[in-house]
Formats: sequence, C-alpha cells, structure tokens
Amino acid sequence: MAQTSTQPEQPMQVERKETEVLEDVKKKSELTGLPFYKLLKYADALDWILMALGTLGSVVHGMAQPVGYLLLGKALDAFRSHIDNKDDTVHALKKVVPYVWYMAFATFPAGILEIGCWMYASERQTARIRLEFLRSVLRQEIGAFDTELSSGKIIAGISTHMSVIQDAIGEKLGHFLSCFATFFSGVLIAFICSWEVSLVTLFVVPLILLIGATYTKKMNAISAAKMIYLSEATTVVEQTISHIKTVFAFVGEDHAIKSFSDCMDKQSVISRGEALIKGVGTGMFQAVTNSSWALIIWIGAIVVTAGRSSGGNVIAAVMSILFGAISITYAAPDMQVFNQAKAAGNEVFKDLDLKCLRQNIGAVSQEPSLFAGTIKDNLKVGNLDADDQQIENAAMMANAHNFISQLPDKYSTEIICNLLATDVNKRCLF
Repeated sequence: MAQTSTQPEQPMQVERKETEVLEDVKKKSELTGLPFYKLLKYADALDWILMALGTLGSVVHGMAQPVGYLLLGKALDAFRSHIDNKDDTVHALKKVVPYVWYMAFATFPAGILEIGCWMYASERQTARIRLEFLRSVLRQEIGAFDTELSSGKIIAGISTHMSVIQDAIGEKLGHFLSCFATFFSGVLIAFICSWEVSLVTLFVVPLILLIGATYTKKMNAISAAKMIYLSEATTVVEQTISHIKTVFAFVGEDHAIKSFSDCMDKQSVISRGEALIKGVGTGMFQAVTNSSWALIIWIGAIVVTAGRSSGGNVIAAVMSILFGAISITYAAPDMQVFNQAKAAGNEVFKDLDLKCLRQNIGAVSQEPSLFAGTIKDNLKVGNLDADDQQIENAAMMANAHNFISQLPDKYSTEIICNLLATDVNKRCLF
C-alpha cells in the first residue's frame, strides 16, 4: 500500500498562494461594487416615511451630546462668573437648567424613532426582498439550477445574505446617521463657542477622512471576496451532503474535502489580511484622534489665557469635537457592515435580475419557428402581457404588418404546423 506523507508548505509556496488569493480578491472586488442605495429599492411609501422619521430621530439623538456639552459650558461660566454670589449663581443657572430638561424630553422620543422606525422599515423591506428572491428562483428555467443557481447559493441568499442586508439598512444605518450627526453638530457648536479652537478641525478632518476612506475601500474588497468564498464553501458542503451516496460510490470524498479546504484556505488568507488592515487602520485612527485632542486642548488653553474666550466655551468646544471624533470611530463598524451588505446585495440582486435579463434578450434563429395557434399567440411568446398595440408595433418593426393585414383573419389567423415536413417553408401553413 502506498503511503502518503504530508509536508508543510514552504514559505515561497505560502507567499505565492497569498499573492494569488489577493489578486483574486482584487478581481472579485471589481465585480461586486453594488451601490448602497440599491439595497433600498424595495422600499414602499410607508418604508420611506418610517426611514424619514428614523433619520429625524437619529439626528436629534446624535445632536443631544454636543448640545449637552454646550449647556455644560454655560453652567461652568455661570459658576465662574458668580462664584462669590450665591443668588446670582442660582439665577444664572436657572437660565440653563430648563434647556437641559428640554433636551431630555426631546431625546426620549428621538431614541424611540431611531431604533423603532429603522428596525421596522428594515424588517418590512427584507421580507419583501426574501419573497421576491424566492419568486425569482422559482421562475428560473430548470437549466439555471445547473449553472447560475445552486442549492447552497439559494440557502445562503435567503438566510445569511438577507440577515446582513436587514442589519445594514436597519439599526446600523440609524446608528451611523446618529454618529455623523454627533460629529457635525459638535463641529458646529465648537465654531459657535470658540472659532479658533474649531479651525484646528479643518486640519484634522481631512486626515481622518483619508484614513477612513482607505480603510473602507480595503475592507469593502475583503468583505466582497469573503462573501463569495463563503457562498462557494456552502455550495460544496450542501451538494456533498445531498449527494453523499454518489460521492461515496465514485470515491469522491477526497475531492470534496479538497474543494472545501481550498475555500477555507482562501478565507484564511483573506482573514489575515483583514486582521492586518483592521489593526493598522484602527491604530492610525486612534493615533490621529489622540494627537488632535492634544492639539485642540493646547489651542484652547492659549485662547483662554489671552482672554479671547471663556473657559466654559472652550471646554464645550473641546468636548464637542472630542466626542464628535469618537462618534466617527463608533461609526467605523457600521461601515464594515455596509460593505458586507453591499457584497451580499450584489449576490442577491444578481439572482433577482436573472429573469429580467432573459426577458430583455431576443434570439433570432436561422430557421423560422412557429407554434400552433394564432399569429397573435406567436407574437406574444416573448411577452405574454403584450396588448394589441404592442403586437402591431412589433410586427411593423419586423416588416410583417402589411403581410399579416392581408390575411383574412389578420392577427387571429390560425397557424397549422407539421414539424415532420422536411421542407422548412412547408412546416407551417396559414
């Protein structure tokens, strides 16, 4: 009996494999650039109303924290200005405290709108997408299940991919909008409180955006490739288990294991790259953010010392910008979910459009083919819902309208077909 020995791969082989997989990732990422807005294509009027209310709740909820720091700055100035007079301090604070209550009353319904509306809208849309996906699968010709569609791909599409899409267009999208509302309102409040401190952000924000854009682009490509390899691995497992007797009969166990292992190896290579990008990206982001905080606080100290702003306003400006920057870091995981949803949406909507693609393709064979029935029935083969005007327009485009109009029953003329006739011109008679 021949013995097989397994040897560890050499470093050059591993490096070559990683290079091949990364090149494959680039190719796959170029094919999976589904715009995010297309994930919302199945939203109806009620869904858009819910998303509008959810957006309002996200914006109000996101603005609450910077507004709170603005009120905190006003309270600190009240303490500082009237520290020797208790009555004046209380009088000054009475002008600030009501706004804190107003903010508290506003954030409660805003939080309900943010979470409730986005989640309900995403649930409605995902249910509609699942139903349309199933209908699209059931409308396919039988040959599609041997080429474009497989059982594993269908299962992954209706379960895993749908869950990712629902998460992205629901709570994650609301949280993402809330984080950016915190950032932009924080910058605005900082300009109101101390424009000199706020100008520092003009030098910081482009660098943060550059790091974020690079990070998002890399993670988008990785998410798309991982989604494809996961679908391939699921297909291998599903087909192997469903045809296990055939696999055993033809001794195909090793081939099935090798196919599955190849998919897992590719995912392993991608995961290592993902870990590196996440680590470097997060580290750079935190380094830039902390450096920005130090610079902002230093500028604030200079402004207060020079008497160009009060301590409360500077603290409000600094805290608003600091937590605005932190909110951007909170939005980074949401962007990762969006990338995964775009990759999943590309797989789902590609399958949904298969039938539409076939409906927009015409075929003209070298031999004329007619079916038993009327001329109108034959013209409606490509579109069963076509009306009389559309049928006549199609005949005019084919230069057949005049000929058909000369027949006794015109478009209702019966066609008699004899498929056994050797002469093509005599197979069908009017």
